[in-house]
Amino acid sequence: MFRDFNTKRVLFIVAIALVIVGSGMAYWAETSGQSVEVRDVQFAGPNGTMISGELYIPPDASDTDPAPGILATHGYINYHETQSPFAIEYAKRGFVTLAVDQTGHGGSDPPALGHGFGGPASLEYLRSLSFVDTENIGLEGHSMGGWSSVVAAAVHPDAYDSMVLVGSSTGSFGAPAGSPEFPRNLAVVYGEYEEFRYMWEVKQAQDVPNSQKLQDVFGTDTAIEEEKTYGSIEDGTARRLYTPSRTHPGVHLSPAATAASIEWFQETLDGHDSTPPSEQTWYFKEAGTLISMLGGILFIFPLGGVLVERFKGRATTSVEELPEAVGATGAAKIGTALVAFFVPILSYYQLQEWGQNTFPASRLLPQEITTGVTVWA
Repeated sequence: MFRDFNTKRVLFIVAIALVIVGSGMAYWAETSGQSVEVRDVQFAGPNGTMISGELYIPPDASDTDPAPGILATHGYINYHETQSPFAIEYAKRGFVTLAVDQTGHGGSDPPALGHGFGGPASLEYLRSLSFVDTENIGLEGHSMGGWSSVVAAAVHPDAYDSMVLVGSSTGSFGAPAGSPEFPRNLAVVYGEYEEFRYMWEVKQAQDVPNSQKLQDVFGTDTAIEEEKTYGSIEDGTARRLYTPSRTHPGVHLSPAATAASIEWFQETLDGHDSTPPSEQTWYFKEAGTLISMLGGILFIFPLGGVLVERFKGRATTSVEELPEAVGATGAAKIGTALVAFFVPILSYYQLQEWGQNTFPASRLLPQEITTGVTVWA
């Protein structure tokens, strides 16, 4: 029986199997074994700006027994899915978690960078949910999402209880400056190989404990000791620094960074369970997504084979009659390589900036930086 299967059929079956298995694995991990409900949500912000995201609802959250809530916000030119490792682990521990698309990102209306990056409106929406304990709210944000969290905290100073800034800072890009009292109960997760060193005004990321800007927020004039609590959780002045061995984007997929944020919220918020921060399963979602993607790519080959066979007979020139391809050689090869190497270097920034300035954010083109890249391409 198996001899009747040709290569294309085998590839087709394998591709479909990978998509099904990978999707199932990702779904199982995201919902923590179907115990957590994951909803697509959309709500109105300032001037009718629609903000979208995903809401993770743990099984014990209800109107009669509200659960603590966490607002998780992604960084620039990302969307809510980049926060899924954090969201999955928070929800598994009993936190209602809202992972939002910033304004002008994902499914949210433009403009990007407007309306406090969508932070204040997202915090208002989270607090409006009847199954969320408004006395136990945390804010977590990566990069520009951290600035969104800081703005939300400044606009609604009594609407949250603690904050985690992941690869982010206070007092940057319009976010209010920090102090020993603001934001309330703050943890900073700053990668050891962080590229955006201007966040805390250091020459290299490893110097962040000596950052004067960070010390001012921690209320000390000496080098900050990592994972030591400064201030008081009861008074809302607690501070802690974590430095996982990751780059700026690397903290998205870092068990250490995820564990640090879980630990902080477990210490500063009430109403969650005590599952240790090290017990994480979010990476099964990432693995499942990768498996599904590989299945999708593999599917192209049998599909392409079928299309080639179907159209081959209709072509005026068969594939066998095409001349053999000949690549460039000698000076032409070297010249082509040099042009391909230098054209992006010499043209990218100028054309990308021109594209951003020429085509402002709109419903059709909500992200100016993406528009600029497209213009350059």
